[in-house]
Amino acid sequence: LADKAHVNRTRTTTASERTKWISVLDELKLPHTDSHANFIFFDTGRPQQELAAAFLARNVDIGRTFPPYLTWARITVGLPEENRIAQRQLRKVLGNISK
Repeated sequence: LADKAHVNRTRTTTASERTKWISVLDELKLPHTDSHANFIFFDTGRPQQELAAAFLARNVDIGRTFPPYLTWARITVGLPEENRIAQRQLRKVLGNISK
């Protein structure tokens, strides 16, 4: 925390990557919270456990179920390359392989 430059770079990268996630979710018409954190919470319309298993089969690990939001998924905003992989896999898992 004493390294202010590192903290600022991390904050800026996280905000930028979160914006990209929100764009993907909007493109896929998936409801989501208005996140200001290092994660995104969104409704896939599918059971979270089913989605998590499909992601894990593609080497992407997402957060646990948050009852009563059984179709909502929580994914941490990662590094740019990690996010691109997870976003690509989200499209595949949901059957939207447009990008």
